[in-house]
Amino acid sequence: MLYITDQDVWGILFGLMMAGTLNLGKALQKQGIQLFEKEKMAGNARAKKGVIWLVGISFSAIQPVFQIVAQAIIGSSATVYSAMMGLGIVVVMAYAYKVLKEPIGKCELAGAAAIIGGTTLFGIASLFWDRPTSSSVNWSSFGVSMVVLGAAFLAIIVYTMRTKRLWGLIWGIVAGSCGGLDNVFKSMSGRGSTGGAVELGAFSAFANIFFYISFVASVGALLLTNVGYTRGKAVTVVPAYTVFYVLLPLLFEALFYGVYPTAFQVIGISIAIVGVVLSTAFRKEKAAETSAAAAPAAAPTSERI
Repeated sequence: MLYITDQDVWGILFGLMMAGTLNLGKALQKQGIQLFEKEKMAGNARAKKGVIWLVGISFSAIQPVFQIVAQAIIGSSATVYSAMMGLGIVVVMAYAYKVLKEPIGKCELAGAAAIIGGTTLFGIASLFWDRPTSSSVNWSSFGVSMVVLGAAFLAIIVYTMRTKRLWGLIWGIVAGSCGGLDNVFKSMSGRGSTGGAVELGAFSAFANIFFYISFVASVGALLLTNVGYTRGKAVTVVPAYTVFYVLLPLLFEALFYGVYPTAFQVIGISIAIVGVVLSTAFRKEKAAETSAAAAPAAAPTSERI
């Protein structure tokens, strides 16, 4: 049975606007990230990079507006809203190829297609999903989930910091997970999950502690994406970001509210994960990382990996 509601319609519309602007912002940030490299750069070139990076940050900074309206005020599900993210991969792939001149191989194209197809299937399936209607959170599951996620983050960050391997993939996963948590927390605030005493009607989310915690996750997603860009290709970081941005809301809403995903949602997200495996092109990134580790003082010659 189709469970589409007015909240879902608004969630889809704002989610599409988010996907386009956020991914374009990421592509611009990747182009301007050399601003922060230690190697010498001519004044005009550094200024140009700075402007591009700031424009990218501005596009990314629009996202909280879409989130607040769609989730905290209108009450759209975090799962439905975040499902639109996969379509933004098209923007990044086109920009990375045409402007950044990043090589995009057949595996990366196949991976991007799988992510787009998987997240689209996931989004359609989410309209048939018996989504959470209760504001009652299983706080035991909440606590365990946060501890496990934190431990997993710490483990993979330590690995990539020490080895310099899988840099773009790992930072994309962590950043995307932070973005997914941002959606979950804003959605929780829109459902009054903490049962706050202040009643402000459609604006009650502003009296909920999770509304403000969500901005910590949002800033983390923004900053960690740029960390990934210092060594990883845009076509590596963004696919990993996208899948975990979509996956975390589905997983945590199921754990927190006891409403589990449909078979087609699982199939969709599984296809998208396969797409990440294809699009990250492990062998190429490892080679780039090894080269970077061996010659840390080498100056960049182009929009590099």
